[in-house]
Amino acid sequence: MTIDKTIQICPADPRTPAIRDMISDLDVYQASLYPPESNHLEPIEKLVTPDYYFIAAWQDQELLGIASFKRVSTSYVEIKRLYIPSQNRGLGLAIKLMDAREEKPFKRVILRLVSKQASISMRPWGFMKNWDM
Repeated sequence: MTIDKTIQICPADPRTPAIRDMISDLDVYQASLYPPESNHLEPIEKLVTPDYYFIAAWQDQELLGIASFKRVSTSYVEIKRLYIPSQNRGLGLAIKLMDAREEKPFKRVILRLVSKQASISMRPWGFMKNWDM
């Protein structure tokens, strides 16, 4: 699979079945990596409230990855979820999801973006973008 014009990144409803399944997969994956007290997983019902922004990457009808962000203040946003299943990794989707967040009004006044649980592979990129990871 290659990144081309058929991949769309757009706002999404985390309650849809495909996205709900991907969130569940991510939660299981994170539970295998981190102790419960280190997992700050927001329930899906919270991800649709105004303080959250949820996006997904699609190719045709296939869900490729997801990202969600929580506005904590006008200058502070947390990455709540960023997940690309293993079969879709290596295509630059995480970067595309993060860049898509920057295009939305949600981002306009954000001065600081943080992740409480950045993966090892995301840390170098986050540092390059001056994010707290």
